[in-house]
Amino acid sequence: MRARVTSRPTGAASSRARRKVPADEWWRTEGGFFLLSEAHRAQEGPLAAEFLVKVLRLPPGSRILDVGCGWGRVGVELAQQGHRVVGLDCSRVVRLGRMIAEQRGAHLELVRGDMRRWASPPVFDAALLWGMSFGYFSDRVNVEVLRRVGSSVKPGGYVVLDLHHRDWYLANYLGEHVDLVQGKVSHDEATFDVASGRLQVLSTVADGQGKVLARQYHSFREYTVEETLQAVRSAGLEVSAIYAGLSSRPRPPGPADSSWQLVARRRRSGR
Repeated sequence: MRARVTSRPTGAASSRARRKVPADEWWRTEGGFFLLSEAHRAQEGPLAAEFLVKVLRLPPGSRILDVGCGWGRVGVELAQQGHRVVGLDCSRVVRLGRMIAEQRGAHLELVRGDMRRWASPPVFDAALLWGMSFGYFSDRVNVEVLRRVGSSVKPGGYVVLDLHHRDWYLANYLGEHVDLVQGKVSHDEATFDVASGRLQVLSTVADGQGKVLARQYHSFREYTVEETLQAVRSAGLEVSAIYAGLSSRPRPPGPADSSWQLVARRRRSGR
C-alpha cells in the first residue's frame, strides 16, 4: 500500500512534507505531524520513568540509551533523576527536546540519526525502545535493530520494549476514531493487513473550523507476544520478564491491556 501523506502547514514545513517518500519510509514525514498531534502525551513520560525505575532498579548515574526517543518525553524524566541519557531519533523534533531539556535543567544528549545504522560500544546499562519504537521495518530489519541496540548495552544490561498489545488493538482500535486534543480534532482511520501483520493508520488533525492542518500515514508491525519473544531471542537477547499496562508486577497482557512491556538482557560473558 502506498502511503498517502499530505500536510498543509505553511512555509518550509509544507515543502518538506510534499516530497515523495516511499511507503515503507513514511516516518520521515512525521516531524511536523508529531508536533501537532503528539505533544499532549507529555504526561506519559513520568509514568514510563516511574515504571522503569521500579523494574530495572538502576542506580543514579546509570547510562541509558533511548532509541526512537521523539522529543525525549521519557529521557528527560530519567535525566532529571540523575541518569546519563542518550536519546536517538530520526526526526527534527529532537531540537524541541533539547529546548525542553534546557528549560527543565535536564542534562541529556539528543542525537538525530537512524536506528538502523546505530552503532555504539557496549557502554549502556539499559536501552529503551519505548512508545511503539519497535516495529517500523520488515521483520528482518526489526531484528537487526534489536541486535544493534542490544550490542550497545553492557553484558547483563537491559533492553526494554514498550509495545502495542496486538489483541487489544484488533478488538478495540480498527475503524474510525475521533478525539479532541488541545482544541484540535484528531481523526484516525485504522485497518489491519493480515498478510503482513501490520496496523495501518491514516491520521488527520484539523482545527476547530474543520480545516485540515496535517494528514499522516502510519504503518506498524504488530507482533504477537510469541512473535516478539522470538524476535528478541533471534537478536541474541534473553527474555527476563513480561509486564502489562506499566504494572510493576510481571504478568502477560490481558484483554484490557492496550500496551505491554518486555524486559530482556544481554547475555553475560561465558554464557
